[in-house]
Amino acid sequence: MQSTAAGQWHLTGAGSLPVAGLVRAFTVLPASWQTSGQARWQVRAQGASWAQARQMAFGLQGSQLQFSSPDGLQGAQGVALQLQGAGVYSGRWHGSARLRWTAGGILWSPWYWTAPAEPVQVQTHWQQTSRAWQLDEGSLRWPGLGRGGFALYWPTQSGVLRWQIRDMNVGMAPLYANWIKPLALPGGLAAGLQASGQVRFSVAGEGGLNALRWDLRNATVSSPNRLLAMTGVNSRGAWSRTGKISAATLRWQSASLYRIPVGPLHADLVVDPQGFHLQQPFTLTMLGGGLHFRQLAARWTGPRSGFSMSGDLQGVSMAQLTRIMHWPPFTGTVSATIPELQYHAGDISTSGALSAQVFGGTVRVNDLHIENFFGVLPLLHANVEISGVRLKPLTDDFHFGYISGVLNGDVKNLALLNWSPEAFDAQFHTVPVPGVRQEISYAAVQSLTRLGGGDGIGGFFQGLFLRMFKTFAYAHLGMGVRLRHGVAELSGVGTEDSGFVILQGQGLPRVDIVGYNRRVNWSELLARLQTAMHSGAQVQTGE
Repeated sequence: MQSTAAGQWHLTGAGSLPVAGLVRAFTVLPASWQTSGQARWQVRAQGASWAQARQMAFGLQGSQLQFSSPDGLQGAQGVALQLQGAGVYSGRWHGSARLRWTAGGILWSPWYWTAPAEPVQVQTHWQQTSRAWQLDEGSLRWPGLGRGGFALYWPTQSGVLRWQIRDMNVGMAPLYANWIKPLALPGGLAAGLQASGQVRFSVAGEGGLNALRWDLRNATVSSPNRLLAMTGVNSRGAWSRTGKISAATLRWQSASLYRIPVGPLHADLVVDPQGFHLQQPFTLTMLGGGLHFRQLAARWTGPRSGFSMSGDLQGVSMAQLTRIMHWPPFTGTVSATIPELQYHAGDISTSGALSAQVFGGTVRVNDLHIENFFGVLPLLHANVEISGVRLKPLTDDFHFGYISGVLNGDVKNLALLNWSPEAFDAQFHTVPVPGVRQEISYAAVQSLTRLGGGDGIGGFFQGLFLRMFKTFAYAHLGMGVRLRHGVAELSGVGTEDSGFVILQGQGLPRVDIVGYNRRVNWSELLARLQTAMHSGAQVQTGE
């Protein structure tokens, strides 16, 4: 220390001290937290009078720094930090500072970060008053992540911390993996996503998030199991908690959902404090047709948080869909009216019936609910009503043999686990319709016989006799299946002796089909259906 008689003085000092005392002195962490480590310090200061310092420069280097909260949700180990700065007093203290993080790991649940190979660097201008610490014109450089600016207002007595992160330009891969994914629910879709691309964003908060502005460029998003994939994703927009409404855009070049390819998207959104909604309807091309969105919205908070949509499915190719989903192949297109579907916490439900036009009839799906939609084992519950389905185009597509008539039915208490049937109660039966003949071909008779557990129409003379006729009239046709625990219980349109009637013939020659094996494994029933479909295609009969 040096001084003059007038009171001008200069001071230099250096030393070391336990970090615990330093943390307590500056109230950096709560008093109940455990801290350890050593800090080496240097300081130079000067003043014009003994009562007040005018300038100072300082340095602080911490090594093997550790801390932990009582609940274990926050902690650090082996952290090395270097802090350098300078300040001038002119009615208030102000100056500049630089912080370098060179080693160690930090846990701040749910996040965990380790120091990259090159130091993380923070530089800022600072000022201190009797009310607060304030950081201005700050810059952050995080190797492997990106860089940007920040500002901070930290009240020393009472008040709320205010902060801003400005124009951060970062890579989506490290941002999502290290900052966004830890916030996702374990086992959900977001927890398994991978992302790439670049994003520039600004955020501000005061006791919570207040505002967000983003510009996402040429991003790719995918899940390991290919439930979701998007390429060429671009999005720009802003959000504010203060009630300001703003615009946003979302575009992608291509996408797929459950391996179903989807065409380009260009959606304009209106963003408000609670969520967003469509500015105008749009259509996504898919499977030779399109999915028209009349309404699409999201809510961030409240009991109805999640997504909702309604629209129409137009001209979707069933041949393409069945090939992708590995279902029995058939042709034609399907159109459907989609009521309001709601997505919340991984589950999908609907407020109305999903209605589709298939094979000249109507299929209505009621009480639709899908649990864990983007998870490993999605579970679907629904009740299905079928009315007015024309059997001729249906049996033509499935190569079952020719059947003419109109089919009604329902599937109650349907449960699909990972899109495979687990349980249901199904009943299908024909209904007489004026002008529609109820006829069946020899090939279809063979197929139904096999489906009921028989080997087809046996006997040389019987088979030869029936083959002489192109079609046979019938009065009733139907079948019921009750599936539980992998076992299907079969029924028909009536009973005969100890069997169940699948087909009740009419006229001459009269053909009845009766099944006697009421209980069968589900896998065996599917094998019967597959055999019936292949066998039915071998005989060309019908209109």
